[in-house]
Amino acid sequence: MDFGYQLKLERILDVTGKFCPEPVLRVMQAMESLKKGDLLVVLADDPAAERDLVEWAKRKNYKVVSLEKTGRTIKVVIEKAQ
Repeated sequence: MDFGYQLKLERILDVTGKFCPEPVLRVMQAMESLKKGDLLVVLADDPAAERDLVEWAKRKNYKVVSLEKTGRTIKVVIEKAQ
């Protein structure tokens, strides 16, 4: 049955306490299990994670839907575009 819209799966990946290169490696693994249009919410506190995750997403042609900072923690929402 087609309702005229698609649901997006949202998965949360908490990599707080992990440091480069582990956050990106875990995001890479998590994205493999997602379908096109699904969202991955990444929580990280590695100072390099913001730059690393945004650059990685750009290279993979994924969309960074949002990026928020709260204290030392960042939340990056990435949409699998392929």
